[in-house]
Amino acid sequence: MRKLVLNNIEYEVAVLELKESGDSTVVLRTIVEEGETSEKKYRINLARHNPLTLEIFNTEDERIDYTVSMPDRYWDEWYEDPEPLPHPEGGE
Repeated sequence: MRKLVLNNIEYEVAVLELKESGDSTVVLRTIVEEGETSEKKYRINLARHNPLTLEIFNTEDERIDYTVSMPDRYWDEWYEDPEPLPHPEGGE
């Protein structure tokens, strides 16, 4: 388990979602005892390319390595993604 300290609190860092496009969501969640449920606290959405090198992220570790080296101000408080809007009738 990878860890990161943000605002003097230690969190677990994990790739929560990897989309078909290669975009991903990296999350900071609370560290809990076995059998307890962690709580998502912060997130970063990443494109499929590393913005510094323009190389494609190939693994979860590459995504986590990039996010743990970022300034704290880039972490957003956790929010759920909104549901996608329905397509207009006859459209795709």
